[in-house]
Amino acid sequence: GLSRHQARSWDWWLVAGVVLLCLFGLLMVYDASAVSGARQFGDSYFFVKRQLMWMMVGWLGLISTLWLDLDFWRKYSKYGFYLAVAGLLLVFVPSLSQQILGARRWLVLGGISIQPSELAKLVMVIYWADVLTLPWKQAKQKFLFSWLVVSGLIILEPDLGTTLVLAGTGFLMFVMAGASWREIGKIAAWSSLAVVGLIASSDYRRARVLSFLDQSYDPGNSSYHILQVFYSLGSGGWWGVGLGQSLQKFSYLPEVETDSIFALIAAETGFVGGSLVILALLAFYLRGLRLVNHLEDKFKQLLVLGLVTWLLLQTILNLAAMTGLVPLTGIPLPFISYGGSSLIVALISWGLVLNMSRYRLS
Repeated sequence: GLSRHQARSWDWWLVAGVVLLCLFGLLMVYDASAVSGARQFGDSYFFVKRQLMWMMVGWLGLISTLWLDLDFWRKYSKYGFYLAVAGLLLVFVPSLSQQILGARRWLVLGGISIQPSELAKLVMVIYWADVLTLPWKQAKQKFLFSWLVVSGLIILEPDLGTTLVLAGTGFLMFVMAGASWREIGKIAAWSSLAVVGLIASSDYRRARVLSFLDQSYDPGNSSYHILQVFYSLGSGGWWGVGLGQSLQKFSYLPEVETDSIFALIAAETGFVGGSLVILALLAFYLRGLRLVNHLEDKFKQLLVLGLVTWLLLQTILNLAAMTGLVPLTGIPLPFISYGGSSLIVALISWGLVLNMSRYRLS
């Protein structure tokens, strides 16, 4: 590979993209949360101030990953896996965790709540990029074991959305690392069965799927969220009602500053604005994925693939849920939705992608 002094400058498109996304996210978080901030805390800037604070932490993380040598990440990647498992297990200790809407996804340590499944996305991608460069038999065993353990723990929280993002990312890395068609087919078949089983075995998930298939099913309860999303999208028309003008954020649209932020964007900027946001996000991630072909080292290729894929899959899943293409999964839109754990982990991941962009061959 390129030595330190031969390393190129970062891909400035990837730098500009993440800066613009963060600024746009801040604007939309303020827009989405001003009403609820004023109502709950007497401060319409309450949520945006917290988002800005987390963003600063995230940017510190991003900047420090730019300078940390990649060998450092490889060396400690297996401890990252242990850390992820420990965090995901601690969520089930009632005295340490917080139960929100029937799910245990948050650790509360010293007054700070952390979502271990967010951290797991980052550390697992680094771990998998490392183990998948081993001789294949060993690589496959280590990968499948860790893949099942972490996916299993996240599904127990329960959090199907995050499980799909992480398991999907691992699966793509496994495919790219050289899995045979037979191995790919086996995993795909078992995974599909598992997802169907998980939906069938949970009343809550069944209700989500039923309300997805038929929005008139239980409109006051399980279909309420998706109906409000559709009202938001519909109210925007072609050009939107104007920034700050949407009525949906006045307690109609659930999770408006987190999972449903795109519905607000579409209401206020219309079909045109919403489409531009989607195109900008896709261009940003595709630019990141392009790097994979310009790196010569398998570890770096798999690492970039994994980091960009988890962000892209999460973006696709969020947008697909917000446009009624898949049932609601309850995951944030990276860089744009309100939320500390997700923003900080996304920024650190992007710092690693930028670090790798200095090793591109052309």
